Order: sequence, then C-alpha cells, then structure tokens
Amino acid sequence: MHEIFTMKHRIVQYMVTELGFTNLVLEENWGKGLMLDQYVLTGKGHPGKILSPVFNNKEMTQMLEWIRDYNANPKHPNKVRVIGMDQKKLDEHVFNKISDYIQQYHPNLISQLNDKMKELISATKDEESFEKLPKDEKEKHLSNARSIIELLEKNKANAGKQKEAYAWALHSARIIEQFIHMLSAEQQPEFFLRHDIAMYENAKWTQEQWGKTMVWGHNGHISKTNTLPFVYPEMSGQHLAKHYGDKYVSIGTSIHSGSYNVVNESGKFGPYGTVRIDDPNSINYTVGQVKHDQFFVDLRKASGSVKTWLDETRPLFAGITTLGPEIPLFVDAAFGKTFDIFFYIKKVTPSQMNE
Repeated sequence: MHEIFTMKHRIVQYMVTELGFTNLVLEENWGKGLMLDQYVLTGKGHPGKILSPVFNNKEMTQMLEWIRDYNANPKHPNKVRVIGMDQKKLDEHVFNKISDYIQQYHPNLISQLNDKMKELISATKDEESFEKLPKDEKEKHLSNARSIIELLEKNKANAGKQKEAYAWALHSARIIEQFIHMLSAEQQPEFFLRHDIAMYENAKWTQEQWGKTMVWGHNGHISKTNTLPFVYPEMSGQHLAKHYGDKYVSIGTSIHSGSYNVVNESGKFGPYGTVRIDDPNSINYTVGQVKHDQFFVDLRKASGSVKTWLDETRPLFAGITTLGPEIPLFVDAAFGKTFDIFFYIKKVTPSQMNE
C-alpha cells in the first residue's frame, strides 16, 4: 500500500536521524538482505533487481536510496545497515559470504569447506526440491550445515575487519542451518513455528551484534500476540516481546478502505486487492470514525473504558498479501495487547511497482 510504505519510510527516517537507530531488518530473505546492505553501503546494484515482489516498488526503492545517501554523507559515521530476517530461500550470496571469509582469512581450510558446501548448494537451490528429499538426506545436509558452523567457530576472529567478516560468515552458515531445519519439519505447524523462531533469532542477532534495530514486517509477524494461530503456533513478534519485554515496541497499521497489491488466485502479483470495512464490530471500522485521514496513537497510554475496549478481541483487517478462498480478510485481535503504537490511514492505494 503506497501510503503505508511512505509512512514507514518517514518512521525509518525519524528513528535514524532522531533516535540513533542503525539497523533495518526487513522481512526479506537473508541473501537479498546481503545485496541490499551492499547497495546502501556502496551504491552497487539496484533495489529493483533485488527486492521480492511485495517490496519491489518505488516507495521501498526511495527509502533505500535515502539510506544510501545518508550513509554516503561523511557527517554520518554510524552507517545504517539492511538485514534480511527471512530464510525461505538461499542463494549464492549466502554461501559466498562464508567462502569469501575462509578464502581471505583461512585459505588452508577452503578445500575442507568446499567439500561440505558443494552438496548443500545443490540440495538447497529451492524450497520445493528440498522438501521432497528423504528424511535421511535432509539429516545429512543438516549435519553438513552444522559442521560448517563448527568449522567457523573453531576459527573465530576477535578483532578488526576480520571480526566483522567472521560475524557475517557465521550467521550466513546459521541461515543455511535454519533453512534445512525448517524444511525438515514433518508437520506444517512445526514448519511455521521454526520459520518464525528463525526470523526472531535473526532480528535478535542484528540487535545484539550491531545495536539499535528496526524490524519491518507484516503486522502478524511483528505483533505481540498471535493473530494468525490457524497457521503459526507462535510468531516472531511474540518471541521478541518475551525476550526484550518493554524494550520491544511493536507498531501496527490500520486502514479503512482502498486497494492494494496482492498475489491473486492466478498467482499474479498486482493491484487486485480491494477493501472497504463496514463491520461496526471491527477495529478498523471503529477507528475509521475518527475524522482525521491519518494519525498515530500510543496504545500504552490508554486507561479506563478505552483500555477495556482495546483489550477485547475484535476483527482486524489482516492485510495478507495473497488472495484465496482459505485466506481470511480479517483476524481476531485484542488491539491493545497486540501493538504498543499504531498508525491509521483512512484510504490506501496500491504501491507503485518497479518496472
């Protein structure tokens, strides 16, 4: 949604320039995050050739261009990094991060590493192929991934540029382990549980490794309660809230009407989603009675009857980016327990896709 993306851009700018945040974690795959990080640090590449369809729009590109320009300014010594927290796909950039580190700092180990990586690269080329592998093959690949982690840990770096390169290489190896572990789940609920635990771990790694971190994801993945229990046993936002307590601040979004980009039932991504919320019991409808077109509310400051209303479960527009007969338009949420802050935009239009 154009207006949601541009508002999030404003929030990112504010948090960087006024609050000192230096890391933006996106609900993007780790390998794409590595390429986007290179772009904002060096200007190499172009977001339009990197981003996944949901993010591949002019609004996101403009935000990444702003980060690139911010980083290029010598007055800003603390550079903003971009990290992908998802692990549903692996690409050559994930593996290259590991091999480049070994080649540069431990060339005597490169043949040992290549023996382990060769099979992994072939086996993990896509999600569907890996899921079809027999259980014993999956276990073999998981063992290989863990042996790469052990190899790196035995050759830990403690200072300077090597320490930073080591951190990226080690976590890239953990991404491979997460991918295999997730796709080795025997039941779908376990698959989704492992997926969101991994996203939580990747966001936590960023905070602990590099400092103050913003997490940009779907409402469901960043919320403090589980709004999608019919799919996910527990979600990344819940794990973050448990780990960080009040230090984790969740910002949700709410709309009333408009259109937006989704994957339709034919598998095409475009402006096929429409919404107008007329259910008086829904959160969106009630909030939509406010006369302002856009506003922020800090839900933590609510008291009395307002807090009681916020803590009651009501329908909330889901904003899921795929349409289908089994995909709900609304989910149940206790708004005051789910988010700390929310911003509301009355009418939305589709984000402007990159060509």
